[in-house]
Amino acid sequence: MSSCITIKEIDNDNDILGLSNLISCCDYVLTISNTTAHLSGGLGIKTMLMLPKGKGAFWYWSSENNKSLWYKSIDIYRQSISNSWDEVINEIILKLRKYE
Repeated sequence: MSSCITIKEIDNDNDILGLSNLISCCDYVLTISNTTAHLSGGLGIKTMLMLPKGKGAFWYWSSENNKSLWYKSIDIYRQSISNSWDEVINEIILKLRKYE
């Protein structure tokens, strides 16, 4: 698996066009519920979205299934136990191994 690469010429916090261009170059994105998730989903990039159990789970990600209602390219991975990411990370690792 490859590691995270930072492109210092792109300001991920203040350059949404640059961030969008960067995301569009990715094979897949692993993220939490943030701007990156919406951009990658909107661009149709395969995205693995990690959601917490409880307060951090926003209504627009739906609790009915593991696919986003808004973005077809987003698969949702939810915590089943608050404050424990082990199960989520193990599921994502299995998914990433399929991409190798």
